[in-house]
Formats: sequence, structure tokens, C-alpha cells
Amino acid sequence: RGRRSGLFTMAAVHSTARGPALGGCRMWTYEDSRAAVRDVLRLSRAMTFKAAVAGLPLGGGKGVIMARDPAAAGDRDWRTDALRDFGDTVESLGGSYVTAEDVGTSSRDMETISLSTRHVTGLSRRLGGSGDPSPWTALGVQAGIEVCCERVFGTPSLEGRTIAISGLGNVGGRVASACAEAGATLATGHISPAEIMQVVPEARRRGVAGVVIDGFCRDVSGLRRVGLPPPAGLELLPASPGLTAYERLGEITPLARLLRNSLVVVLVAVPLTTVIASWAGFALAQLAPRSRRWLVGITTALLLVPLPMLWIPRFVLYLEIGVLDTLVPLIAPALAATTPFTVLLAYRAFRRVPPELWEAARLEGASALTTWWRVGLPLVTATTTAIAAVAFVFHWGNYLDALLYAQSEDTRTLPLGIGELATLDAADQSVLFAGAVVLALPAVLALLAVQRPLLGLGDRGAVR
Repeated sequence: RGRRSGLFTMAAVHSTARGPALGGCRMWTYEDSRAAVRDVLRLSRAMTFKAAVAGLPLGGGKGVIMARDPAAAGDRDWRTDALRDFGDTVESLGGSYVTAEDVGTSSRDMETISLSTRHVTGLSRRLGGSGDPSPWTALGVQAGIEVCCERVFGTPSLEGRTIAISGLGNVGGRVASACAEAGATLATGHISPAEIMQVVPEARRRGVAGVVIDGFCRDVSGLRRVGLPPPAGLELLPASPGLTAYERLGEITPLARLLRNSLVVVLVAVPLTTVIASWAGFALAQLAPRSRRWLVGITTALLLVPLPMLWIPRFVLYLEIGVLDTLVPLIAPALAATTPFTVLLAYRAFRRVPPELWEAARLEGASALTTWWRVGLPLVTATTTAIAAVAFVFHWGNYLDALLYAQSEDTRTLPLGIGELATLDAADQSVLFAGAVVLALPAVLALLAVQRPLLGLGDRGAVR
């Protein structure tokens, strides 16, 4: 948090292999800090690819200022404090990251940031900088549109063309104005529909085609053909379904490797979680009442520990023992039964077994392991199945651990690979939903497969 504004200011450096990381500073309102972290990480990675494609001696980075309510954005005192705090964050990186304008910031804001760090570009021209880059970005986008038209239609003229533009900010607004002036019909979308007519003065004369594009495809099946505009409402089954989204998914993601890594994790973690939770629950059920109450209370209290408190200790531990960027950190939670909840489930099931059975096993000379295996486990089948189901759903969809500890392409899992598809354009959002189907289907099938033991049999130890 910034010492002046109290706001979260973030700078992410994805790569410095080609040079210092360059990326703009985005000032935006987010639902929570986790959303801001996801955004800055996603954008910094994209900047690495942009710099590499352009052949620049630069890496990829990005900055985010987690703003307050939009109504407070015009408060100069608040804004100045936040920008100065962000400058401190940039300076702390020692030049590995160079910031610039982005959504919500301007060349004037860069001047304010420059009071706290020299690692900033895009200053106003009166200070020797390049000034606002958005006109030149818009000109480049317009030139790209004209080149595409020339390639497809044989002429670069935009007269009579229909162009969809999502977002009418500093760049999108200028592109829309230029295209309207060139004779194009516009289908535009913006956060505030009322601003469309203000940002595009030519729209009143030319007319705005269609409705506001909200940038989110509601094709929940992934069967909508790639390249089509998003539907106006929820669409369970498109009028012309196809598998192009699934084909595209296999082209733009290493789907086989992502599936393999996720399968390895669940095939090891689920049995491990089931066994360890069962052992722990069985052991708790055998303790004396006083000790049992204490340990059950401690286990219950562990459910209240916020997960973020474990991220840094785990990261340091995995780094020290040399298993960071392997699948081990994704499997490791299974060594502690994945979550205290599974231990409490197993404890509750073993407590319902008649104590006379434990006593009879001890009189027969059975060891604790034999008693667990031959007497207890067959009586708690439903609970064991439930624990396995909980473990499968957790490890199969474990996005955060993969994001934190899987740092190379070889160790990325399916949730992480599907999450990166959120950067696709609106016309390609069917690919994201196809990925969501691929991610969700195994979990749904697993839960359906265990319905009979969960709902039909019950734990035989429950009847005395």
C-alpha cells in the first residue's frame, strides 16, 4: 500500500531477457486486490510478447494503481498521492521496469510519477518527452484496418464498410472518429453507452449500427463458431453449432501438456489426500475425550486461516528445497489432507462407528493400521468417497497454486492455461467457453460417478 494514498500500487515484471521491462501504468477500479494482481500479471506477460514481436530491446512489464470509486478519480490531491506512491514502487525495482501511460493515466500523470522515479517515459513534450502516444497508436490501428481492407477487398477505402470497435477510450475514440470520417458505419461499445455520441462526433451523421457490444460472449456451451459477434443474451445452444472453438482451443494452447500435468496432479494428490485424511480422522476418533476435543478444536480453527497467509511461507519453502516450478508444490497440500475439512469429515465418520468394534479388534490383537484397514475403512465408504471427490475438485481446479508456483510452460496446468484465454477478443470468447467446458467436464463426471455411494449407500457405521 502506498504511504500517501493508502492504495495498492503494483508493478509486475514478466521478463527482462531482452532489456528492461516496459509497460504502461493502468489506473482502474477492481472488485478486490486479487483481480488487480491477475490483471497486472496478464498484461505484463502480453507486453513481453509485444516487445519481442516488434524486435525491441525491451522486456514486458505493467503497472496498476487500484483506484477508489470512479467518482473520486478527479480529486487531484488523491490522484497525486496515488501517482507518487506508484512512482515509489517503480523506483524500488531499480530500473528493471519503466512505466508509461495506459488506461486511466496521461502524460501529465507521468510528470507526477517522475517526481518519485526517473524510470518513466511518455512525458509531455515541454519536458522533452514524446507526449500522449494515443494519437499515434490510433493512427497505427487505422492503418492496419486499411491494409486488411486492401488485402481482402482490393482497396484500402473504408467507405461503406462496417467496423466494430470495442472501447472508446483515448485510442478507440480516435479510431472510431477517423473511421466514421472515412465513411465507415460503426458498431461501437463502451462502458458508458451515453459517451458513444460524445466520443464519436461523426456517429450522429453516419448512424451507429447495432447495439452496444459489451465484450462478453454468453455462449456457455463453446459451440458458437469462432469469429461470430457475441450473442445478445444467454445462449445455451447456438443456431448453427460447431466445434471450431474446440479446434481453435487445441491450436492456441498446449492442451495435451496442460491435461497431462493436471492429470498427474490429481492422480497423485487425490489418493494421498484420501489416505491421510482417513488416517488423521481415525486417529482422532481413538483418542481420549479430553485430547480429542482439543485437537478437533484446533483442526476446526485451521479452517479459519486465510489462504493468502500461506502463500509466502510455502513459496520460500519450495524455493529452499528446490521444488519450485515443478508439480510438487501442486501436490504438496495433499500431504496435509488438502484441507482440514477432509480430516473433520473422516473424524465424524469414524466417531459414528460403534466403539465396541474398536474394542473387539484390540482384544483380537489387531494393530492400529489393521483396525483402520479391516474394520474402520469398510464402514465409512461413503465418507471416503466424499473426501476423494472434494480432493479431486480442489486439485483439478487449483488455479492459484499453479499461478504462484508453476513458472514455466512445462509445469502449467489446465486451469492456468484456460485462465489465459480471458484476454481473447469478444468474437473469440467461444474459445474461452470451450476451455471452460473442458475444465469443468471431468469434475462434473467425477461427481456423477460418486453419486451412488454418496446418496445410496451411506456409511454403514452410522447404524448401531
